[in-house]
Amino acid sequence: MFPELKDLKQWDSWCIETKAQAKAHNVEQVIDAKYKASYAADKEIFDQKQKFMYAVFTKTLLTDKGKSLVREHNTDGDAQTIYWELFLQAKRSTNVSADASELLAYVTTSRIGTGLWKGSTES
Repeated sequence: MFPELKDLKQWDSWCIETKAQAKAHNVEQVIDAKYKASYAADKEIFDQKQKFMYAVFTKTLLTDKGKSLVREHNTDGDAQTIYWELFLQAKRSTNVSADASELLAYVTTSRIGTGLWKGSTES
């Protein structure tokens, strides 16, 4: 049910889908950097949620950085850290910035009817 992340260009859509699935599975605290379990019972439940999301990430994070983070956290299964380190990389990535600049240039210079616009008139 969780989507695969094969390229950081997919980050925004992957993030939205992953958050929706995490919420549906009641594990959304794992992808919340501010969440810290405060009681012993909460910590036990959170540890189980971490295990679940770590297993998800082993199958869905297919970028080099994602695979590296999964290997790095093989012993502790810290899915919360994996998600946030990947989040930071996606937001800081020069490739993502370059792609965003190219997309902005494309959107601001394309005109309907010239053959350059690849979408519908509505989009």
